[in-house]
Amino acid sequence: MFLDSQNAASLERVIAREYTFHSLENGIDENYYLGAVFDPKPLSNESYQYFHRFSGGSGKEHYVAVDVDLYNNVWRLSHLNDTDKQTKWSAKGYTDFNPRRDDFPTPHPRFQPLEITVIKNGTFENPTDDIYMTIPELDLWVANMWDFTGSCNHEPFLRVFNMNHKTLSEKQSIVNSKWTNKNDDSVVMRTTSFGHGRQRLDMCVRQGNIDGLGSAMTQQHVPEDLLVPFAIIAVTRLRVRETAMRGFGCAGFAA
Repeated sequence: MFLDSQNAASLERVIAREYTFHSLENGIDENYYLGAVFDPKPLSNESYQYFHRFSGGSGKEHYVAVDVDLYNNVWRLSHLNDTDKQTKWSAKGYTDFNPRRDDFPTPHPRFQPLEITVIKNGTFENPTDDIYMTIPELDLWVANMWDFTGSCNHEPFLRVFNMNHKTLSEKQSIVNSKWTNKNDDSVVMRTTSFGHGRQRLDMCVRQGNIDGLGSAMTQQHVPEDLLVPFAIIAVTRLRVRETAMRGFGCAGFAA
């Protein structure tokens, strides 16, 4: 499975919020969108008052959404009963500088409420002294995450490892291993470049059923659990660009 983030040609829209999954086996394409959600709860410190939603899919069985709250380091995976037009509008319609908006003819469209069923939820640990990030509930480890947040030069070298059924010493050895382009059964997702430089986020993602993770609809689809690390990576990348955490090192490149 090859996944890429699409960027508009205009210089104004430099943050990718529309993503496409391309199955290399049978040409299945699925579109996902990334948008911010503001849901304040007065006098409350609970999570998901401001978060990002990554949603989409084919809709053959259901649509999928991953909510990521970077400020509280939590995520939740949900099934939706219909297309998430609100997130699509936030990702594409609202930020589209082209005045022709066929999908959203009015500046502020009305959206029908969705039925949202939370399937899984969990946490993630930000990298500090360690260079990697962990998603404990899924036992997925993201190597090189610290460098990823600090420099766009490290974007092609991010790897997501499936650590299910491995001892702690094995996990430490794997996540600290030297980067290589050789095949590794533990790697379930990795960023790539494909000659496009840093103008978009390209990733290779394993299809089909993977030991220890939620099953895929078919062998041509990505397991839903793997949407979680991708969503966290995409949201992190978005916020890094918005807050200029990388300084001016990525000037001229889309984030």
